[in-house]
Amino acid sequence: MLKKEEARLKKEGINNIESVLRDGDASHEIIALAMERRADLIVMSSHRYSPVGKIFMGSITDRVTKKSPCPVLWVFK
Repeated sequence: MLKKEEARLKKEGINNIESVLRDGDASHEIIALAMERRADLIVMSSHRYSPVGKIFMGSITDRVTKKSPCPVLWVFK
């Protein structure tokens, strides 16, 4: 899946791509990587859940936004 997305981005002319695959809690790992790389911005895809769905599903994007060392840009699909 990661390689497929890399290929799609390269086809669109985006060549400065680095994929990182890590184990662990997604929000924790995203924040840790942002801190390691001294990121200026985190861009994340987000889905619109109903209020009840959000309670049960939680949101990685929400957790990252609350604890991020830098701004987080939400991109809705």
